[in-house]
Amino acid sequence: MAAPPAALAQNVLEEVIVTANRRAEALTDAPISVTAITGDELQQRGVLDSLGLGDAVPNLTIGTEGARDATYIAIRGVSQNERRNTDDATTPMFMDGANIPRMSGVAAYFYDVERIEVLRGPQGTLYGRNSTTGVVNVITNKPNFDGYSGNLELGLGNYSTTNAQGAFNLPVSDSFAARLAFTYQKHDGYFDNGPLVEDLNDADDIGVRAHLLWNIGDATSLLLTADYYNKDAIGNNTIGVACPSDIFCNVGLGITGDPGDVSLLPQTWRPAGEQQSFRDNSDTNFKFELTSSFENFDLTALVASREHERDYNTGASWGEIINGLPLNGGVRETTKSESINAELRLTSNADGPLQWIAGLYYLDEEINGNFMFQPNSFAFGGNHLNVNFIDRDLSIESQAVFGNLSYDLSDVVTFRAGVRYTDDEKDKGGIASDPSAGSYFRVWITEPGTILGPPYRAQVANPSWNETTYDVGLDFAAGDNSMFYVKFSTGYKAGGFNRGSAGPGSNPRAGVFMLDIYDPETVNAFEVGFKGTFMDGRGRISIAAFLNDYASKVESVVRVIGGVPTNTAVNATNVDISGVEIETSLLYGDSGGRLDFGIGLLNAHYGEFTNLPDPIRAGPNVLDVSGDTVLNAPDRSINVSWVPVEWSVMNGTLTPRLQITYKSRYKTRPHGLEVDFQDDYTRSNLSLFWEADDNGWFGEVYVRNIEDELVQSASSCGNQGHGARPGTVVGCTKMFQAPRTSGLRVGYRF
Repeated sequence: MAAPPAALAQNVLEEVIVTANRRAEALTDAPISVTAITGDELQQRGVLDSLGLGDAVPNLTIGTEGARDATYIAIRGVSQNERRNTDDATTPMFMDGANIPRMSGVAAYFYDVERIEVLRGPQGTLYGRNSTTGVVNVITNKPNFDGYSGNLELGLGNYSTTNAQGAFNLPVSDSFAARLAFTYQKHDGYFDNGPLVEDLNDADDIGVRAHLLWNIGDATSLLLTADYYNKDAIGNNTIGVACPSDIFCNVGLGITGDPGDVSLLPQTWRPAGEQQSFRDNSDTNFKFELTSSFENFDLTALVASREHERDYNTGASWGEIINGLPLNGGVRETTKSESINAELRLTSNADGPLQWIAGLYYLDEEINGNFMFQPNSFAFGGNHLNVNFIDRDLSIESQAVFGNLSYDLSDVVTFRAGVRYTDDEKDKGGIASDPSAGSYFRVWITEPGTILGPPYRAQVANPSWNETTYDVGLDFAAGDNSMFYVKFSTGYKAGGFNRGSAGPGSNPRAGVFMLDIYDPETVNAFEVGFKGTFMDGRGRISIAAFLNDYASKVESVVRVIGGVPTNTAVNATNVDISGVEIETSLLYGDSGGRLDFGIGLLNAHYGEFTNLPDPIRAGPNVLDVSGDTVLNAPDRSINVSWVPVEWSVMNGTLTPRLQITYKSRYKTRPHGLEVDFQDDYTRSNLSLFWEADDNGWFGEVYVRNIEDELVQSASSCGNQGHGARPGTVVGCTKMFQAPRTSGLRVGYRF
């Protein structure tokens, strides 16, 4: 078969335009370590959500938290693993320029995408809030005035998978245009959950998005956006596994075997009859973006309203009896987050050696929720201990002012600098004078109705912080096709408070708990890089080397407070990280061959990190993990996307693609038990994509995760008696990404 005309004509790599520095520029001209992937390539690489993104970008690892749909994005070895509402993402995600304050449900936005940009390294000046490791930008397709167009596609696969998505571009008039997009995903559970309930890791999701663009005049436009996403079914959840052989574990359950066998200990909370877990999480978002050009600058005004709601029930029932008592427990949570974030930005547009950006940022978020936790009944004489946390008007407010400039010192050298001042305040919402009126928690025994301590325990905390972050750097042009850069930057992430804790000033008898405050984390980062093209534009390469020093890195652990297991955040003294990233793209031959290759090398360790709670034994906090590797930080990661050739087939182009991801061994929890480690793995995707030359039809067959590798995204192993029966461990759990999946999709562009 001869190579298609399109492949013969493709003699240079397409120029990629990014907005990593808040202005449009070529990828090879941006003095920053950034990966940009187009929407079409995301589909063909099998990147359908945030988890898949971790297989396509060097030094990027993604973790999840389960029913909350929380996503933890680790860039260069640092991520958020604290899952409560009082903590912030270490790597924020932006949707069309608007910050997403809650990392629950962020996988919802990966449809009708123009491109995704992953910025590595602190972005404390232009993006600011909490971007100590980097930023993920999701840029969706916008309306245009080129005519009616769109696409529709349907996919089917194993696990009874049904996927559908589409988009429609509607030019209403010379000044109005709209774009509508939708997605639907449904599949059965990947993992067995017992004979009487539905399997875990299923999906039943639907999303819709609408853009309306109004060109008010030659220099002014208004973009209005509304989107809604709902995630139903059980979803990703913890799965019981056998404990490591060196741990006294699974007492009375008789469970043995390979910890990777996820069918050993299926988990679903069934405290009454056969009640199963469920999830009903949704996001409703609106965005207003006004852009206007003036003689020397462009103005951008953006206001985004986001509402995230969670309602889920998850837990455990092993169907076992110990001393005549059932072994069960679980979690139920309802949460509503309402936020407004706004940005006003001025960007220079005149020619000349000086270019600048200046702006203001504001975030206001309010959270109300009800969290109910019920540990295993055997630990309390057959009765159920109940722990209830109520959030009322928990508020988070952030304000910032920022500026950035670049100045061409010569035809070869450019100087860059930026600064940002941020002020953060968080208020738990507790009221000391009336504990039941604000945020509070309760602890009681169900069966006898016994209240343990005051009936309402006010949760009081109102900390604030401020920080100035900055960056400075030089770019050196090396001919028309390459550049070097060197930069120093700082980053800052706000601190928070630990619910259930009793810090200084508490009065437990009066039901007033002044919560422990944990400190912000900061980073100083040094980076040198090179970017260039070669082989007359058929090749492109990017190399970056970096050294990061984190102070007071925030990590999440479980402490037993008053006999109650409580997720708490603590500050590690420091984290030292160094590494290298290499990305290259190459077109070869005359038949459409292409190779995209990325490698990430990391050396990431805690400095001093002591006095952690022991997850196995009740008692003092004695663990010392100083010098251990940090979370989600494989020291080697490789990603390859290979198109060996393109063929002319049936009046169209057939493109085979093989994608391979390799990550070395890493851990997903600070304690470093064997169960916390994900062994090194290789995971491959294979697809055949066909597109007609002239009538708009396309289709694909695929296999993802050919090796059927079970990759864990979270782990837990601890004393389920929570101090009531020291030394007794009931079980360990993990969360896993998808096993091998296969299917086909057929679509039409018009």
